[in-house]
Amino acid sequence: MRVAWSIPHLLEESMAVPAKGHAVPDAGAGATAADQLVPRVLITCQYYPPAVRAGGAPRSIAAIVAEESIRTSIEILTRNADLGTGQPFTTAETEAVDHVLPPASIRRCPSGRAWIAIWRRLRQPADFDILYLNSMFSPWFTLWPLLLMATGLVPRRQILLAPRGELGTGALAIKPHRKRLVGRLIRPLLARLDLTWHASTADEADSVTRFLGRRMQPVFVRNDPAMPPALPSAPENACLTVCFVARMVPIKNFQFLVRAALTLTEPTTIVVAGAIEDQDYWERCRELIDKLPGHVSVHVMGHIEPADVIEVLRRSDAMVLPTLGENFGHAIAEALSVGCPVFIPDTTPWTALMSDGCGWVIDLDDPAGLRRALDHLAAEPRSTRNTARRTVAHRYAQWWAANQVHDRSLFTAAFDRSATSARPDDAGTVPGLAATHRPRGFESGGRPGGEIRGCV
Repeated sequence: MRVAWSIPHLLEESMAVPAKGHAVPDAGAGATAADQLVPRVLITCQYYPPAVRAGGAPRSIAAIVAEESIRTSIEILTRNADLGTGQPFTTAETEAVDHVLPPASIRRCPSGRAWIAIWRRLRQPADFDILYLNSMFSPWFTLWPLLLMATGLVPRRQILLAPRGELGTGALAIKPHRKRLVGRLIRPLLARLDLTWHASTADEADSVTRFLGRRMQPVFVRNDPAMPPALPSAPENACLTVCFVARMVPIKNFQFLVRAALTLTEPTTIVVAGAIEDQDYWERCRELIDKLPGHVSVHVMGHIEPADVIEVLRRSDAMVLPTLGENFGHAIAEALSVGCPVFIPDTTPWTALMSDGCGWVIDLDDPAGLRRALDHLAAEPRSTRNTARRTVAHRYAQWWAANQVHDRSLFTAAFDRSATSARPDDAGTVPGLAATHRPRGFESGGRPGGEIRGCV
């Protein structure tokens, strides 16, 4: 049963219920005590649908809620606005997505009063067992709850923390001094808490380990749900058309694509789809765009709706995303799902699928290498490119099918760990989830010799 979406002011007081899960009436005579309890989870996140400007995190959280809601009681506490807008969602906006969102109690609060709403909610912990945080550096939706619990200002509960790619090397390189300072301040607080980490990939688990240093805490490795496969498209563009689908921020590295395009020899159109979030960075990109040769054009769409993103990918010959780091990469999954090959560096979890015919691994130290690959793609017959798209769609469909079955619920595993006081194994990952849920095709691996590997 869905509950009302938003509240206009501060959150209402919640009705208290017994702690540590609620019983499942039909669990069966042979069920264990843990099987007979369903964890109740409070999720805090800065953005949740209908928010669409904040990248892949809101979609990841919504997809996890969809998977977990059949066996978990879920409450979500989030902002009542989208990234960069400052305008509260209207009733029409929330009602428009209500019927497609998974069942959960969704509570929204004004951005300026989020800290009060969170404090009030955490003062009444009896009706949730796990606090699921979805950022590493969000001041109010992560750091504030951690501070409140670590200092005893609110009762403690088990915490599941998903850093959402913010501990990756590329992400930490942006505003590094501030993040290093926050890291030094927060590590002692983390050590006081019953905290488990949720990493989307094995590489992110490694980044968590590096961040913690000597302080070991258990890590669950569980990939985010991905876009289901669709029929591949067959673009009929007059010239090579590639797209860049991402927010305009330094970590997405659009400048690299423009630098590579400065020396393109074949007619090419670059479609840019995504919110212009960092105006200073965009101005630097525009300066480079002005230097492009006449046979290279750039079409800037700005922010577009998710359905329009899929259409852009279907009409593009390839997507180029020279990102400095991706925790998962929803835009990459969306491209592959419709057969659109991708150019990406080895800073994402998708490197293995690139080697399997889904695209190219590019060297971020070599813009000329990307230029050569784009010119080569432009010179290929359209029939060859369309055959490659069918290969991409087929490989992605195989990967997607292999990663749909999860033996164990993420929240139930975390809840059971708390109930049984399980400790991490030697690798710092929780037995029974990490090994089982490391997604096929997401194995760690580098780019040998800087070569570009492409569709066959």
